[in-house]
Parts: sequence; C-alpha cells; structure tokens
Amino acid sequence: FAPSPTGQVHIGNIRTAIFNWLATRHCKGTFLLRVEDTDLERSTQEAIDKLLECMDWLGLDYDEEIMYQTKQSDKHKESAQKLIDSGKAYYLNPGEEHSPVLFKLPYDCDSMPFVRETGAAEIVLEPGSEVALNLAGVTFHTLSSKGKSVENMASLAGFKNLKISDASGNLLFELNGETMKTLSADPREKTVVAGAAKLNFIRREVFYHDLVKGDLAKPLDNMKDFIIVRSDGSPVFHLANVYDDMQQRVTHIVRGDDHVENTYRHLFLFASLGFTPPQYAHLPMIVNAAGKPYSKRDGDAPSYGGSYGSAPGYGAPADSGYGAPPQGGYGTPSVGASEFAEIDD
Repeated sequence: FAPSPTGQVHIGNIRTAIFNWLATRHCKGTFLLRVEDTDLERSTQEAIDKLLECMDWLGLDYDEEIMYQTKQSDKHKESAQKLIDSGKAYYLNPGEEHSPVLFKLPYDCDSMPFVRETGAAEIVLEPGSEVALNLAGVTFHTLSSKGKSVENMASLAGFKNLKISDASGNLLFELNGETMKTLSADPREKTVVAGAAKLNFIRREVFYHDLVKGDLAKPLDNMKDFIIVRSDGSPVFHLANVYDDMQQRVTHIVRGDDHVENTYRHLFLFASLGFTPPQYAHLPMIVNAAGKPYSKRDGDAPSYGGSYGSAPGYGAPADSGYGAPPQGGYGTPSVGASEFAEIDD
C-alpha cells in the first residue's frame, strides 16, 4: 500500500489498503507500507500521522519498516543518471543548469515482452501541414470534426517504419536506419517535413494483463516521453515508484484504476532498469453523487476522522465489510477482515 500524504485518508484509500492487506494475507505474502511523499509542497506530517492512525484503526498490520520515499531521493537520482548515461533518458533543455529529465520510450522495443505489433496504420493530416521529427518524438497536425487544426505529439517509438507522404502519394520522408542517424537528440532541434498529407507506419502497442480489469493495451503512437526528474532536481513519481518497487521486490500491486495509464509507462521503466514488472490489479474508482471520483482534497469525500472513524457506529470491522465483497453481498458487513483473508479464491 503506497499512499501519498497530501490530504485526508478517504474511503478510496481505505478500500485500497484493505484489498492490499486481504490479498497479501490470503496469499501468505508480505504486506508493505510505503509513504510516497515526493510531492514536497503538498505532503504534510499531519497527513502522515493521520494515515498511520487510520492503518492502526483498521487493524491493517504491515510486515516491514515503513519506507518513506523522500529518504530514497539520492538513489532515485542515481538511477536517473544511469538512464541518461545509457541513452535511455535525456535533458529537455541540454546545457541548462536546471532542466527536467525525460525518459525516452525506446524505438527498438520489439523484443520487450509487453510490446507487440498490431498492423499497418495511417493517420490523415491537415492538408499541406508540416511534420517535425527528432529522437524525442513526432509532432503533426490533424483536423478536428469541426475542421480545426489540432497539434499532436507522440514518441518516435510509436511510428515504426514511418513514411510521410504528400496529397499525391509522393514519399517525402521515410524513417529507417539511415534517416534515424540524421535526427537530432536535442529536443529543441527538429527535422521538418513540409507539405505532408498522411503518415503510414506499423502500429505497436504496450499491453499487460490486469488481475481485475483483464487484458489492457495502449497504442505507442498515443504515448509521449515523460518527465522523471523535475527542473529542481527532485524525482517524479514515475521513477521513484518504480525504483522503490524494485528495491522492495514488490510482486503484486493493488491500486486505483486512475493508475492504469501510469502502468503503461512503468513497464518501460522496469525494463530499462533491468527488473521484471510486478503484477497489477487496478480497482474501480469510488465516485460521489455527481459521478466524480473522490479525491483526498475533495471536501465531500468520506474520510477517516471525518465520515469514518469518529462518528458513532463506524468502526474498522464495518469498514472491512463494506470495503470487500462479503458473503452476504455488497453493503452487508457480515464478516471481518481476518475472515475475508481466509476465503478461498
């Protein structure tokens, strides 16, 4: 369980903690608690104290010493430097003293077990528009349903065997071993192809099997290189999360499905750092009356110390019953957390 202490512990956090604990105890595994406090502006000691108090109230015991992510910062930075040195990450503004660092989605990724080809693809562009390329990605323009110009950018990894043609079908640019050498590694310098009308390429996607949601996939041409170190030198969640999962030898992660998009990125980070990714289980979000997912900074979110944990009649056994599917059906707290952990698959 790896919450960020940037607000109150709401019902979604509580349910995720319960499911992590139940799954771990059922499988006779090791339940870990990691405080992901890399957001220095919003993380507070008060929130950390409330989190630990809530875990105790729920009766969710953890098996190892709590890991505080900020204490891992030097190791995160070292891993970022290794990625830079190996050409797997780059500075957004090379030469500047304070520049964000981006992870580069690898163009040569066919051998990765979570990447596959899906076939030939074509993107129709805004007529006569420009396509700009470098090793950081491809920028191009399409037309919206209302005829307005829309700028798009994606990682170069999304465009295997890219061919750019004009309206008459004439080939303007072809991405191959030779032309790849002409593209700049400086994200500020671009090769511009004018008069483009369409992109043709082999589409690839990143995929994985989610233990809750089933098989999931995302086209690589819908993904961008992403920041792993901020301009102030502090590591971003993506790098810190993956590095700490590696160090703690995490095998299974249960978290909210707002992290599904992050998982596609994290698979590449795991591979680039030489580690086998864990298995993921993404839980549906709990929403409010308006259908909006609860946020820890949302004033109406049921939370520990608010709607839960202080009002008469609410206690940890009841929450464990509502947080996991009891034998009597949802909303019928018939057994407690310890009993749930013993239920067969």
